[in-house]
Amino acid sequence: FDPFVFNRLTDIAEVLGGTSGISGVIQDVVAVGGRDLGTVSAFQILGTTHPGDEDRPTSFEPPVTTLFDFANSIKTIKTLDLVENVGVTTGSLGLFKPASHVSGLDMRVAGQVKKIKIDGDFMDSSFLFISGPNGNLKKFTVNGDMIGDVLVDGIVGTFDVGGDLTGDITIRGTNSDATVLKKFKLGGTLMSGSLDVDGNVGTIDAAMGLGTTGDRLTIRGDAKSIKVGTSRSVAGSDMALDLFVLGDLGAFQATGMVSGNIVVKGAAKRID
Repeated sequence: FDPFVFNRLTDIAEVLGGTSGISGVIQDVVAVGGRDLGTVSAFQILGTTHPGDEDRPTSFEPPVTTLFDFANSIKTIKTLDLVENVGVTTGSLGLFKPASHVSGLDMRVAGQVKKIKIDGDFMDSSFLFISGPNGNLKKFTVNGDMIGDVLVDGIVGTFDVGGDLTGDITIRGTNSDATVLKKFKLGGTLMSGSLDVDGNVGTIDAAMGLGTTGDRLTIRGDAKSIKVGTSRSVAGSDMALDLFVLGDLGAFQATGMVSGNIVVKGAAKRID
């Protein structure tokens, strides 16, 4: 044992990945304010679950014991590790950036969310609800699997899932004439989850397959481009779900097999 060699046994920064601005673990804390919250940073943010009303999204009591509730805005919430059993309620959010998995998150924002970046999985017990006519999501990235659910009332810029999608993503675009989902990118497979969009879509890019028999992807508007099987490292991709486009379809391109149905109410310019 050499105390002058910096490693995980002798240097806390090696374990935490740096300690600047990181104050440890926030657990079972309720923080409430009538206006704004600046930056919350910790190694982990944790709560202890308790029974709560699960009638989402109308419930006003998240089933958590750690809660950040600020009426106007929250600038940043970031961690170097887990976020678990945490509630967030606010009017707008600048940045949510956990460096590991997120589970038991109940986040409700009645306005714009600029950026969410999750370095792990978005677990099945997590829920994000962005509501109201200004309830827009500029950028959402999860590097792992997307198992939880997301509901957005407004416009989504970029939605990027690095792994598999087994949760439900619903975009209820308040302006159905606009492009309410500009870009959706899926690095894995859409398995038992769903993508439901009320409005026009720019690009959907699925590196592997899309769905299983009986699943469906519904776009209540136009779709500019849908690509399936874009990963060169994967062979045998299959779009097994049923695709419903209730407007026009610009281009559909699949590398591999299409075993599901493609239903276009308007005009389809190109299907490859």
